[in-house]
Amino acid sequence: MLNSMKSLQKGLISKVDRKLIIPLIIWNSNNENNQTICKILNRYIFYIDNELAVQLLYRGIKPTAFIPYPKIEKTENKKIELINKYLIKEFKYSKSDLSQLQKILINKLNDKEFCEEFAQRYGLENKERKLLGLQLIKFDKSLMKPKAGIDLFSI
Repeated sequence: MLNSMKSLQKGLISKVDRKLIIPLIIWNSNNENNQTICKILNRYIFYIDNELAVQLLYRGIKPTAFIPYPKIEKTENKKIELINKYLIKEFKYSKSDLSQLQKILINKLNDKEFCEEFAQRYGLENKERKLLGLQLIKFDKSLMKPKAGIDLFSI
């Protein structure tokens, strides 16, 4: 497949595999300059000969660097990931909705009042509070013991 793509861009049409015309159209349609010819070929691909489709594709595309898949690693902020997790859980936001909220969240993360309100609302643990830069909550285990009192069976 990659060899056919390179041959097509170099102009070596005889080396292009005719069975791979549909994937070639799909790969070339990722470039904005090639979308018009790819839309036309996509519409008429089953009505024209593969040889003609390769010729039209070669004449219509503008050669660009071929990258099969983007290999950029996104390093998101851990604070934003934490807040996104709770927003997805409560409000059922999608990834695209959250990407629109990123600018607002980045500005709000520097505000201690917002972080404290967020931590109280969602009951964040000490690890998560530390990640947001908040003070850790000290837990008193003596409050866990039940108080001795009068009940129905102690009389």
